[in-house]
Amino acid sequence: MPPPVEPSASPPVYRVKGNVYLGTKSYFERKVPGGLDVLYAAIRDPELLAFIQQKFLTVAWYDVLPSVPLIRAEARALGLSVRAYLEQRAAYQAEHDLSGIYRFFLRVVGTENVAMRLPRVFVQTYDFGTSEVKVLEPGHIEGFIRDFPNVLYEWFSTALPTYATTALRRTGAKDAVVTARRAEAMGTGALPLTSLHLDFRWGV
Repeated sequence: MPPPVEPSASPPVYRVKGNVYLGTKSYFERKVPGGLDVLYAAIRDPELLAFIQQKFLTVAWYDVLPSVPLIRAEARALGLSVRAYLEQRAAYQAEHDLSGIYRFFLRVVGTENVAMRLPRVFVQTYDFGTSEVKVLEPGHIEGFIRDFPNVLYEWFSTALPTYATTALRRTGAKDAVVTARRAEAMGTGALPLTSLHLDFRWGV
């Protein structure tokens, strides 16, 4: 009798905290005329619609891959390109996250400390990837977000610099700007991974 066939290994699951999806819902509810119904109408996949309509918990973990078609539906709902939507959405999220008590905190901590912490904060939102950061000179820091699914590259490479630039400017930094580029070539496998290089600069 032949041995049983070993099932093929399941692809890894990449997850994100629920606050990311809650942020999407909040954005449409607060900033878009017609609210969530506008987003729901733009989603053509019934499974994706059911996914975003579920009740999310802020610190619970959820599959991150639905974010890829979801972002495209969000942009389509607003009549924007994906890049323009991501920049607009990230700026809103940063202003929302960093308002109130955090506004004072940012000014006390200072620009360099905020820049040093941001890559780690980004990674803590996901259950994958690593971060590293180093000071190159006053007013210039580089950071890396490593080993995340390549299908998320458009999202990360657009939203993270916008969010980080907004955060640095909230510290009072002059001429703050954060740019991004691919740090390494894609890996191989069922879901190729890639890495992102973030360049933080501001006037000192």
